[in-house]
Amino acid sequence: MEIGTITLISFRNHNKTILNFDPDLTVIWGKNGSGKTSVLEAIYNLSIGKSFKTNTKKELIKKVSESVSIPVIASGGMGCHEDLSKAVKDSSADAIAMADILHYDRSDVESIRNFCHANDINVREYEA
Repeated sequence: MEIGTITLISFRNHNKTILNFDPDLTVIWGKNGSGKTSVLEAIYNLSIGKSFKTNTKKELIKKVSESVSIPVIASGGMGCHEDLSKAVKDSSADAIAMADILHYDRSDVESIRNFCHANDINVREYEA
């Protein structure tokens, strides 16, 4: 994989950082706490979809939610209602994508809505 440019916006201690990488060799250096590891974490996270600074997806979602000023949608792996509760309550996700639980008929929209209401999870109202 070759990376030409990476832009970090509101990620860890990077307000807005644009890095251009040389195709032959790029050296990242700076004082302690200047964000060198954050650059590596961003590249790692974008490459494989998880962070080396957190052990679980909910920790990663929470850290991203705390670092950005846009809504964060957790996606992937919602196999049961309890997964929804964990994602919203433990990770601070703003929304949950739930294709898996619906696609494989593990639940239906009405049951999910009822679960959310019973567990104090905000649900957007709609007309069926």
